[in-house]
Amino acid sequence: AMGLCLCTDRDQPAKPVQAIVACLQAFKQPSNALAATVGGGARFYRLVPVCDDTHQSSTEDACGAYNDDCCATASGNDGQHEWHLHAGEVWLGKDTAGSLDELEFHDTAMRLRYRRSRDNPADICESDCWRVFDYLVSYHGLLKGQICHVPGSVSHFRERPLDLLVFRSPLEGLARPRLLHLEVGPRTTALQHRRGSDVDTASFSRQEGIRVEGFLAPPQSVASEEATHDARGWTWGECTQRRAKRMPLQRLSLTGALTALVDLRDAISEERLWPSESIIGFRAFAGKAQDAFLAEFLGPAEYAELSLLSLVRELASLLRACGDVPVPQKWVGSSLALLVEVGAAPPRTSSIDPLDWVAARVKLRLFGWNRSRVSSQLSGQFTSFIEQQDNELLWQIYQDSLARVLWEASRLYFHTFCIQDWTKLRIEVFEISPRGEEISIGVAEAGLEEGCSVRRALPLTTALGVAHIYGTDGKPAAVVITVSFAECPVPSRFRGVWRVIIDSATRLPAPSTATTESPGSKRPVSSSQARCMF
Repeated sequence: AMGLCLCTDRDQPAKPVQAIVACLQAFKQPSNALAATVGGGARFYRLVPVCDDTHQSSTEDACGAYNDDCCATASGNDGQHEWHLHAGEVWLGKDTAGSLDELEFHDTAMRLRYRRSRDNPADICESDCWRVFDYLVSYHGLLKGQICHVPGSVSHFRERPLDLLVFRSPLEGLARPRLLHLEVGPRTTALQHRRGSDVDTASFSRQEGIRVEGFLAPPQSVASEEATHDARGWTWGECTQRRAKRMPLQRLSLTGALTALVDLRDAISEERLWPSESIIGFRAFAGKAQDAFLAEFLGPAEYAELSLLSLVRELASLLRACGDVPVPQKWVGSSLALLVEVGAAPPRTSSIDPLDWVAARVKLRLFGWNRSRVSSQLSGQFTSFIEQQDNELLWQIYQDSLARVLWEASRLYFHTFCIQDWTKLRIEVFEISPRGEEISIGVAEAGLEEGCSVRRALPLTTALGVAHIYGTDGKPAAVVITVSFAECPVPSRFRGVWRVIIDSATRLPAPSTATTESPGSKRPVSSSQARCMF
């Protein structure tokens, strides 16, 4: 027998209807779009307050100063979109056409964050348990009827009234921000790859459950890698090239992504372009005996150590805040943004402590709530017993993802900066295949002794060091490096740093790709990519 089953929620308590919090700030009209959208994602708009006449010119100058480097590829739940954010942009608007669920999430989170009841002490205790909302991008309500320039099909703009979610830019206050975009939590695209597929073999996200979705202002070691591994990659088209640039990021392991995040040699190079009067006077007084810049500012290794330490503290605080949430949440497909300042260097001698200076410029933000909801008695979001059980599993997976990021960051800090004495240097040489796979060629090892700065050629051997690697001319391959030990000026948390410069690699074996080199050739290595300090 066949029957008809009718389901109704008549017995369920009715969901109270609440007014949406409106944005009280007035902005100039019309607003311009920040970037083109790929895949139908929500579009961002630049908002300029009416009372701020000087901000518009500074915003335009900042937008002109930054080019494609200040670009982060973000993953929305309804498609892929690319959003360009700059340090000069303070107010941002997001179109609600594709983010209605996100509107409800931010509105509920805003009420829980700022609600302080004086009549019921239980409400106060529950409100204090929502410290996790302090890590969200600052939300300021819904802006209705804002006139915006909407890009058309043939590079034409149309003025249309839109409803926008108003945010404060997470890049505010940073001269040149670096942003690492990680997709965490349950039901991420990292867990949807078919095991054994081409994407699965080329990505580490399947094993870690965390996916690298974007990198704003990455270091040269990441940006220098050719996305398509083709000398004529420009013939693929701009859209294909933009999507191909994501593959090197998705092949990065979590440890590799965090290592690239705290590679702050660009910040030191940027600061050297603006010497102060004290540095010039010190340089005239001391001559070439000491590095005048390091006497006033921290070096790359010192800056990286403080940044990674601040990042570990922020992640630990976020994880504790998630543990204080009284009700299991359903946060799926969300993202984690890690921000570091790469446009300035911390001062060594100043009234501000270097650790406080770095902590103010290392930020952690949560975003991407199109498929998430907030469950709380104060918000009126009641869930059934089955939904609570489902939320407990999803909430545990979300916390485990954050714990994995904290574990990798702590492990990286311990293995990099908690070593009493470095005694051996090991260099591994790899070849990148057309599919992006790393093929090991050999290793080179050398002992480290303080007080000697020499340029040496290290023989290339197999991984176990039992056999030498020979080139096509029958002579042994070698890696030419320069190693020196430099003491850090006081005050410093380090006694000194080892500076390693990889100059070149000679007589490497013929590559396994189609391109070949002449026998006995010498492959140069860029010093900006091969220079490291530890």
